[in-house]
Amino acid sequence: MLTLDGLRIAVLTVPRTPCYIHKTLGSIFASGAEIYKVPPCDLIVDTSDINYLEMYQNLAGVKLHYLSATEEADQKQRYICSRFCYGYWRCLSLPVRGGLLVLEDDVIVRDRFLRCLLDSVNEIEDVHGITRYVLAVHSRTDLTQTPCFHRGKYFVAYPAGSFCGTQGMYYPSSIIPELRDFLFQHGVEHYRLPGDLLIREVVEAQQNIYKTAWDLVEHIGDVSTGLGGAPQSGSFRQKWRPLIQTG
Repeated sequence: MLTLDGLRIAVLTVPRTPCYIHKTLGSIFASGAEIYKVPPCDLIVDTSDINYLEMYQNLAGVKLHYLSATEEADQKQRYICSRFCYGYWRCLSLPVRGGLLVLEDDVIVRDRFLRCLLDSVNEIEDVHGITRYVLAVHSRTDLTQTPCFHRGKYFVAYPAGSFCGTQGMYYPSSIIPELRDFLFQHGVEHYRLPGDLLIREVVEAQQNIYKTAWDLVEHIGDVSTGLGGAPQSGSFRQKWRPLIQTG
């Protein structure tokens, strides 16, 4: 069973204009009391310059992970999508006891999002006995509208071939080493594809990707640092509730 103290939250961030990270963190820390029961939020910074994050340096609930000057010089030689892969690899390299929630820095979260995440994860693992999987917490499509995707009260199947975008993703500790190594080999060491398409390859092969019944995050970025546009959530505004009513 996933508990709050076993959950790690990483936010992958890069300095840009407009700077969305402040809205992202503001929504996280305003989401509910649960946020103060998890370890500090890890900001994985794609630069050695953290001036735009100066206000968070002494905040107990935030931990900054920034590049050294040598690392940054190496990163500047990379294609932008390879830089993203490197940052995502850094997220997946964090020590994790229970699971890891990775967010991009241009999202906001729903109220009580951590409680909602526990609803989904613990149903997947404890009720259905699934341990090796990937869980998206955002999608541009409301998959609850297609009954054949229904899997439980708090999660749905996500057609692996249509997966795109990593605005919000949860990874149980059991699958992280495999994803981390695959991303490093095909996105960092020898760049082949953008990070979300590499993750798609893994989940297509294993058919083990799911999504929270209702989205936990909304994408607010109008300016993208990668190839994608600004996909809006298909269900973020929906009330969090059981998909399958009982009793």
